[in-house]
Amino acid sequence: MIPFLPPGIIKAIIEQLIERRQYFFHSCDEISTQEVARCCLTSQAFLSAAQPLLYKIIKVELLIATKGDPPQFQFAVQGRERRLLRTLDENEHLQNWVEQVHIEGKEGGVWSVTHDEDDSYALIHPLVGHSPRLRAVEVRGVAHYPEIDNDLCWAQAHRQNSKQLNKAATSFRLVAVEPAYEWNSHVFTTSYEGYKYAFSWPYKAWMWDRMLAASHDTIHRLSITLDPATTLSNFHHLEHLYLRLSEYQRDLGFPEPTNVDRDLLRILPTLSNLRFLVLSPYISESELSSLLRNDDFAHSLPSTINHLSLELGPSSVDVLAFIKNLPKTSGLTRFNYSGEAGKEGEIAEACEERGINLSLNEEWEIWWCVHLPQLALSPVTDRTSYFTQNTEEAASVTIETK
Repeated sequence: MIPFLPPGIIKAIIEQLIERRQYFFHSCDEISTQEVARCCLTSQAFLSAAQPLLYKIIKVELLIATKGDPPQFQFAVQGRERRLLRTLDENEHLQNWVEQVHIEGKEGGVWSVTHDEDDSYALIHPLVGHSPRLRAVEVRGVAHYPEIDNDLCWAQAHRQNSKQLNKAATSFRLVAVEPAYEWNSHVFTTSYEGYKYAFSWPYKAWMWDRMLAASHDTIHRLSITLDPATTLSNFHHLEHLYLRLSEYQRDLGFPEPTNVDRDLLRILPTLSNLRFLVLSPYISESELSSLLRNDDFAHSLPSTINHLSLELGPSSVDVLAFIKNLPKTSGLTRFNYSGEAGKEGEIAEACEERGINLSLNEEWEIWWCVHLPQLALSPVTDRTSYFTQNTEEAASVTIETK
């Protein structure tokens, strides 16, 4: 009879509980968290193994609602989150385990009366202000709430100036899932490493360029919709770019029709540090064919690009023309497109001759993340992870394969 379980076995048991949430949605993610929390109450040995894993990744949901016309955005910290914040604030040793913080706004409808707002400082302070091992902070769905951004900026400056905190840069990223209006576009004060505009329709490029002025020198990853006014020259260290192409923006008030060929050929040569590029729909078949057959496009790609994905449905003939047009100085090592393989393996052979790994019909997510083993995945989706070298560390890039 074994008088005790070795620490390695206890840790493996708890990690299995966490890994289960890879195959389920958010409800089972909460169940797994509860199970790990119960492990902390089992014994001192289980507490020592479970507590660091329980607090490694902190997720906070805020209830977002509107009041008035034009809408005034307000948030409320709910019961579970309020208890979590109080626990972290009162037990500083727990902050030592925090490596990632995810703050997400959940739409809560319209309030009939003005809400007595929660203090955003009380939200940010225990989560971000003093965790020595914190590596990543993501905020989603709160881009319309400037107080949260302002307090994130305070926490960022505090971390940079503190002698007690790890000087390894903590990456801040912002995902905007709400529309941005010219009359209500907040200029962000936090220096973000990544920005994604994930709303269904685009807005004028000058708006997000102005809103992200504080991040011009820090953004490495950007996901936006291309429009005729798009310029990326202000983002000096951009490495990962997801561009949604659209020929339907002429109805959104732009002074001239969208010309994807012209716009891409204009901006791509200016991105001297770009390594990872994804182009996604929508673009007309004729315009796509013209783009790929034009050797100007192949030559406009910076030599630094090593990963390229065309989620555009090109014909195999156009893809083959693009591969053959690539200059000898191209550093492309991984190429993916949505479509057929072509006749007699010509595309695969052309890629092999250039030392390019070819794949078909994969969905690439360039959005950076420190590897999260408990990310909720769809059970019908096969995910493969591979690593690309970041400026200071290897960051996990996830590829979703249909």
